[in-house]
Amino acid sequence: MNIQDLLRVFQRYWALIVLLVAVGLSTSAVMLLVVIQPSYEATARLFVSTQSLGTADELLQGSTYTQARMTSYAQIASDPIVLDPVIEKLQLDRTADELSSQVEASAERDQLIIEIVVTDHDPALAANIVNEVAEVLSAVITDKIEAPVAGSEAMVSVTTLRLADPPSAPSWPVPWIVITVGGLLGLIVGVGLAFLLQSSD
Repeated sequence: MNIQDLLRVFQRYWALIVLLVAVGLSTSAVMLLVVIQPSYEATARLFVSTQSLGTADELLQGSTYTQARMTSYAQIASDPIVLDPVIEKLQLDRTADELSSQVEASAERDQLIIEIVVTDHDPALAANIVNEVAEVLSAVITDKIEAPVAGSEAMVSVTTLRLADPPSAPSWPVPWIVITVGGLLGLIVGVGLAFLLQSSD
């Protein structure tokens, strides 16, 4: 099949192709308005620092110690030791396992910052959950994971850098992506059907 044959197919079935593209676009628009439930992301940030008034070498050792444990601190954010108190405080109708799928915490390499992101269909609830997770995680790190020995100070402290406000726009769906995918699917189906009709003619 040469280029002239291709052009002949498009010329003959252009109305069908346009119709199916329009169907794809309208279907994606309906999904945005009715089917797809929007999700909102709320973010909180914590800074973990070493508590030491000693020499520069001791400060360096303490910082290295904390950096080596940052990934572990972040993983704790989605464990029951943190989520159970959050569920009780906010009176959520879900288990820790269910809530853990909404919580994502990460720590950048060689940094002392933990970023916590919570996704929920309710923007206000997403903000409340992430702020509560940040508060409970801070307490767990300082009072349990790094609990000070009797008569000494805690080795690390956790400072809240940012608490979340209810997000104003959903993180998903992104309208232009859904519309574009719908239009492309309509185009693909339309072109495929046009060639199928042409070959059977």
